[in-house]
Amino acid sequence: MHYIQPRPSSIVAALYTARDLGVDVAILHGPSGCSFKHARLLEEDGLRVITTSLCENEFIFGGQPLLEDVLRYAEDHFSPRRMAVVGTCVSMIIGEDMQAAIDSSGITTPTIPWIFMQVILRILMVLLQLLNRQPKQAGYLKRR
Repeated sequence: MHYIQPRPSSIVAALYTARDLGVDVAILHGPSGCSFKHARLLEEDGLRVITTSLCENEFIFGGQPLLEDVLRYAEDHFSPRRMAVVGTCVSMIIGEDMQAAIDSSGITTPTIPWIFMQVILRILMVLLQLLNRQPKQAGYLKRR
């Protein structure tokens, strides 16, 4: 039997990187419980982590207006020097344009949009191309 070492979540990695880049407020654009444990740990390091708390309505119709509201709230209430918006699985699956939300929100705080799903989508495209090949050509994809 082969064992695989657990790897960190892309979302959590983005939060820790945001902390290391001097971000004061990170906004998780997703459901309220996403990465809760790590968000609390990062607050001990001085990074305030808040969430847009996406629900069913936003899953269907999009959460850009909600993200814009949370961006304005964060700027008004916390006066950060730098912010980051970290996409979660939900916001990336529904195709949220975080940069558009930042631009439309009217905030002046420098804000980094963290779009980790772009890498994942590129990997999926390669996998889809490989899966369209005949089994002989893609034999390395078979389970061992």
